[in-house]
Amino acid sequence: MKTSDPSLLLKGLSILLIGPPGGGKTPLALQFPNPGVIDCDGNLSGPMRWLMKQGLYKPFKFAKASQKEDGSPIELPLVWQNIKDRTDELLKDTEIDTILLDSLTYCDSAIYEHTCRTQGLKELSGFNWQPYKRELHNYISKVRASGKTLIITCHEKIEYDSKGNIEKYIPSISTGIAAYFGYFFSDIWRCTLEDSGGGVIQQKVRTAGTAQFDAKNSLLFGKELINPTWKLISDALTATISPKKV
Repeated sequence: MKTSDPSLLLKGLSILLIGPPGGGKTPLALQFPNPGVIDCDGNLSGPMRWLMKQGLYKPFKFAKASQKEDGSPIELPLVWQNIKDRTDELLKDTEIDTILLDSLTYCDSAIYEHTCRTQGLKELSGFNWQPYKRELHNYISKVRASGKTLIITCHEKIEYDSKGNIEKYIPSISTGIAAYFGYFFSDIWRCTLEDSGGGVIQQKVRTAGTAQFDAKNSLLFGKELINPTWKLISDALTATISPKKV
Protein backbone atom coordinates (compact mmCIF):
# COMPACT_ATOMS: atom_id res chain seq x y z
CA MET A 1 0.00 0.00 0.00
CA LYS A 2 1.10 3.58 -0.67
CA THR A 3 0.33 6.81 1.13
CA SER A 4 -1.33 9.53 -0.93
CA ASP A 5 0.93 12.38 -1.98
CA PRO A 6 -0.28 15.66 -3.59
CA SER A 7 2.67 15.58 -5.99
CA LEU A 8 1.09 12.54 -7.63
CA LEU A 9 -1.67 14.81 -8.95
CA LEU A 10 0.73 16.08 -11.63
CA LYS A 11 1.85 12.64 -12.78
CA GLY A 12 0.28 10.46 -15.44
CA LEU A 13 -1.93 13.14 -16.96
CA SER A 14 -3.42 12.46 -20.39
CA ILE A 15 -4.69 15.61 -22.09
CA LEU A 16 -6.60 15.72 -25.37
CA LEU A 17 -6.50 19.08 -27.14
CA ILE A 18 -9.09 19.47 -29.88
CA GLY A 19 -9.85 22.47 -32.07
CA PRO A 20 -9.70 23.82 -35.61
CA PRO A 21 -6.45 23.93 -37.60
CA GLY A 22 -4.36 26.84 -36.33
CA GLY A 23 -6.17 26.92 -32.99
CA GLY A 24 -2.95 26.82 -30.99
CA LYS A 25 -3.01 23.18 -29.87
CA THR A 26 0.59 22.34 -30.72
CA PRO A 27 2.15 25.62 -29.47
CA LEU A 28 0.42 25.09 -26.13
CA ALA A 29 1.57 21.48 -25.87
CA LEU A 30 5.17 22.36 -26.73
CA GLN A 31 5.35 24.64 -23.68
CA PHE A 32 4.89 21.74 -21.27
CA PRO A 33 8.09 20.57 -19.54
CA ASN A 34 10.72 18.78 -21.66
CA PRO A 35 8.51 17.50 -24.49
CA GLY A 36 9.29 14.63 -26.81
CA VAL A 37 7.16 14.85 -29.96
CA ILE A 38 5.84 12.16 -32.28
CA ASP A 39 5.30 14.30 -35.37
CA CYS A 40 2.48 12.85 -37.44
CA ASP A 41 1.33 15.92 -39.37
CA GLY A 42 4.76 17.27 -40.39
CA ASN A 43 3.72 20.76 -39.35
CA LEU A 44 6.00 21.73 -36.46
CA SER A 45 7.59 24.72 -38.21
CA GLY A 46 4.55 26.99 -37.73
CA PRO A 47 4.25 26.39 -33.97
CA MET A 48 8.02 26.80 -33.63
CA ARG A 49 7.93 30.19 -35.38
CA TRP A 50 5.06 31.35 -33.17
CA LEU A 51 6.84 30.28 -29.99
CA MET A 52 10.05 32.02 -31.11
CA LYS A 53 8.12 35.22 -31.81
CA GLN A 54 6.60 35.08 -28.32
CA GLY A 55 9.93 34.31 -26.66
CA LEU A 56 8.58 30.95 -25.49
CA TYR A 57 10.54 28.57 -27.70
CA LYS A 58 12.58 25.78 -26.09
CA PRO A 59 14.35 23.00 -28.04
CA PHE A 60 12.62 19.63 -27.99
CA LYS A 61 13.21 16.10 -29.21
CA PHE A 62 11.02 14.70 -31.98
CA ALA A 63 10.58 11.75 -34.31
CA LYS A 64 8.65 11.49 -37.56
CA ALA A 65 5.74 9.07 -37.37
CA SER A 66 5.97 8.02 -41.02
CA GLN A 67 9.76 7.86 -41.35
CA LYS A 68 12.49 5.50 -40.18
CA GLU A 69 15.55 6.84 -38.38
CA ASP A 70 17.38 7.05 -41.74
CA GLY A 71 14.57 9.19 -43.21
CA SER A 72 13.11 6.50 -45.47
CA PRO A 73 9.29 6.44 -45.62
CA ILE A 74 7.10 3.92 -43.79
CA GLU A 75 3.92 2.56 -45.36
CA LEU A 76 0.71 3.53 -43.53
CA PRO A 77 -0.12 0.02 -42.23
CA LEU A 78 3.25 0.03 -40.40
CA VAL A 79 3.15 3.61 -39.09
CA TRP A 80 1.34 2.84 -35.82
CA GLN A 81 3.99 0.28 -34.85
CA ASN A 82 6.67 2.88 -35.56
CA ILE A 83 4.80 5.38 -33.36
CA LYS A 84 4.74 2.85 -30.52
CA ASP A 85 8.45 2.09 -30.95
CA ARG A 86 9.41 5.79 -30.97
CA THR A 87 7.20 6.37 -27.92
CA ASP A 88 8.98 3.55 -26.08
CA GLU A 89 12.27 5.37 -26.73
CA LEU A 90 10.83 8.56 -25.24
CA LEU A 91 9.53 6.68 -22.22
CA LYS A 92 13.06 5.44 -21.50
CA ASP A 93 14.56 8.91 -21.96
CA THR A 94 15.04 10.47 -18.52
CA GLU A 95 15.23 13.95 -20.09
CA ILE A 96 11.64 13.71 -21.36
CA ASP A 97 8.75 14.66 -19.08
CA THR A 98 5.99 15.21 -21.67
CA ILE A 99 5.08 13.10 -24.68
CA LEU A 100 3.17 14.88 -27.45
CA LEU A 101 1.39 12.86 -30.13
CA ASP A 102 0.56 15.35 -32.88
CA SER A 103 -2.06 14.47 -34.09
CA LEU A 104 -4.66 11.79 -33.45
CA THR A 105 -6.52 12.66 -36.64
CA TYR A 106 -3.58 11.22 -38.62
CA CYS A 107 -3.04 8.37 -36.13
CA ASP A 108 -6.66 7.34 -36.58
CA SER A 109 -5.88 6.14 -40.11
CA ALA A 110 -2.62 4.54 -38.95
CA ILE A 111 -4.33 2.59 -36.14
CA TYR A 112 -7.11 1.56 -38.52
CA GLU A 113 -4.64 0.18 -41.08
CA HIS A 114 -2.57 -1.45 -38.32
CA THR A 115 -5.64 -3.18 -36.91
CA CYS A 116 -6.77 -4.41 -40.32
CA ARG A 117 -3.26 -5.77 -41.00
CA THR A 118 -2.87 -7.54 -37.65
CA GLN A 119 -6.43 -8.92 -37.74
CA GLY A 120 -6.17 -10.04 -41.36
CA LEU A 121 -9.09 -7.85 -42.42
CA LYS A 122 -9.70 -5.47 -45.32
CA GLU A 123 -11.94 -3.20 -43.23
CA LEU A 124 -13.34 -2.95 -39.71
CA SER A 125 -16.96 -3.47 -38.74
CA GLY A 126 -18.91 -4.41 -35.63
CA PHE A 127 -16.78 -6.13 -32.98
CA ASN A 128 -13.70 -5.76 -35.19
CA TRP A 129 -13.40 -2.25 -33.70
CA GLN A 130 -12.48 -3.70 -30.29
CA PRO A 131 -8.81 -4.32 -31.23
CA TYR A 132 -8.64 -0.72 -32.50
CA LYS A 133 -9.95 0.59 -29.18
CA ARG A 134 -7.48 -1.60 -27.28
CA GLU A 135 -4.56 -0.23 -29.30
CA LEU A 136 -5.41 3.36 -28.39
CA HIS A 137 -6.30 2.56 -24.78
CA ASN A 138 -3.12 0.53 -24.23
CA TYR A 139 -0.98 3.31 -25.71
CA ILE A 140 -2.51 5.96 -23.43
CA SER A 141 -2.36 3.70 -20.38
CA LYS A 142 1.31 2.84 -20.95
CA VAL A 143 2.37 6.48 -21.13
CA ARG A 144 0.29 7.41 -18.10
CA ALA A 145 1.74 4.53 -16.08
CA SER A 146 5.24 5.87 -16.76
CA GLY A 147 4.42 9.05 -14.82
CA LYS A 148 5.07 11.23 -17.87
CA THR A 149 2.41 13.62 -19.14
CA LEU A 150 0.75 12.61 -22.40
CA ILE A 151 -0.73 15.28 -24.68
CA ILE A 152 -2.56 14.29 -27.86
CA THR A 153 -3.83 16.86 -30.34
CA CYS A 154 -6.79 16.25 -32.61
CA HIS A 155 -8.62 18.28 -35.24
CA GLU A 156 -12.26 18.90 -34.55
CA LYS A 157 -15.32 18.05 -36.61
CA ILE A 158 -18.45 20.20 -36.47
CA GLU A 159 -21.87 18.59 -36.37
CA TYR A 160 -24.86 20.69 -37.49
CA ASP A 161 -28.55 20.38 -36.69
CA SER A 162 -31.34 20.28 -39.28
CA LYS A 163 -31.42 24.10 -39.40
CA GLY A 164 -27.71 24.44 -40.08
CA ASN A 165 -26.79 25.58 -36.58
CA ILE A 166 -23.69 24.23 -34.86
CA GLU A 167 -24.76 21.36 -32.63
CA LYS A 168 -21.49 19.84 -31.45
CA TYR A 169 -17.70 20.07 -31.68
CA ILE A 170 -16.26 16.55 -31.66
CA PRO A 171 -12.82 15.01 -32.33
CA SER A 172 -12.24 14.31 -36.01
CA ILE A 173 -11.67 10.56 -35.84
CA SER A 174 -13.49 7.33 -36.66
CA THR A 175 -17.18 7.19 -35.82
CA GLY A 176 -17.92 5.86 -32.35
CA ILE A 177 -14.40 6.09 -30.90
CA ALA A 178 -14.90 9.60 -29.51
CA ALA A 179 -17.53 8.26 -27.13
CA TYR A 180 -14.74 6.55 -25.18
CA PHE A 181 -12.60 9.65 -24.72
CA GLY A 182 -14.01 10.50 -21.31
CA TYR A 183 -12.55 7.18 -20.20
CA PHE A 184 -9.28 7.46 -22.13
CA PHE A 185 -8.22 10.96 -21.04
CA SER A 186 -7.86 12.77 -17.72
CA ASP A 187 -8.54 16.13 -19.42
CA ILE A 188 -10.18 17.23 -22.69
CA TRP A 189 -9.79 20.88 -23.75
CA ARG A 190 -10.79 22.85 -26.83
CA CYS A 191 -8.31 25.38 -28.30
CA THR A 192 -9.32 28.28 -30.55
CA LEU A 193 -7.94 31.61 -31.73
CA GLU A 194 -10.54 34.38 -31.53
CA ASP A 195 -10.68 38.11 -32.29
CA SER A 196 -11.12 39.88 -28.96
CA GLY A 197 -11.72 43.24 -30.65
CA GLY A 198 -9.52 45.81 -32.32
CA GLY A 199 -7.77 43.13 -34.30
CA VAL A 200 -6.27 41.53 -31.17
CA ILE A 201 -6.23 37.74 -31.43
CA GLN A 202 -6.47 35.73 -28.24
CA GLN A 203 -6.06 32.04 -27.72
CA LYS A 204 -8.88 30.55 -25.70
CA VAL A 205 -8.67 27.12 -24.15
CA ARG A 206 -12.06 25.86 -23.04
CA THR A 207 -11.66 23.52 -20.08
CA ALA A 208 -15.31 23.33 -19.00
CA GLY A 209 -18.06 21.62 -20.91
CA THR A 210 -20.81 23.36 -22.85
CA ALA A 211 -23.86 22.19 -24.76
CA GLN A 212 -21.62 22.07 -27.83
CA PHE A 213 -18.44 20.60 -26.35
CA ASP A 214 -17.85 17.74 -23.92
CA ALA A 215 -14.84 18.85 -21.89
CA LYS A 216 -13.11 17.11 -19.02
CA ASN A 217 -11.20 19.08 -16.40
CA SER A 218 -9.44 17.03 -13.73
CA LEU A 219 -7.09 19.94 -13.05
CA LEU A 220 -9.98 22.07 -11.75
CA PHE A 221 -9.29 25.12 -13.90
CA GLY A 222 -12.02 27.68 -14.50
CA LYS A 223 -14.17 27.66 -17.60
CA GLU A 224 -11.49 29.17 -19.84
CA LEU A 225 -7.78 29.84 -20.04
CA ILE A 226 -6.89 33.00 -22.00
CA ASN A 227 -3.54 33.06 -23.82
CA PRO A 228 -2.28 30.20 -21.66
CA THR A 229 1.42 29.55 -21.17
CA TRP A 230 3.04 26.75 -19.22
CA LYS A 231 3.75 29.26 -16.42
CA LEU A 232 0.06 30.12 -16.14
CA ILE A 233 -0.88 26.45 -16.09
CA SER A 234 1.92 25.59 -13.65
CA ASP A 235 0.92 28.37 -11.27
CA ALA A 236 -2.68 27.15 -11.33
CA LEU A 237 -1.59 23.58 -10.66
CA THR A 238 0.61 24.68 -7.78
CA ALA A 239 -2.30 26.62 -6.28
CA THR A 240 -4.45 23.51 -6.57
CA ILE A 241 -1.91 21.30 -4.81
CA SER A 242 -0.83 23.83 -2.17
CA PRO A 243 -3.75 26.23 -1.63
CA LYS A 244 -3.04 29.28 0.48
CA LYS A 245 -4.42 29.15 3.97
CA VAL A 246 -7.00 31.81 4.79
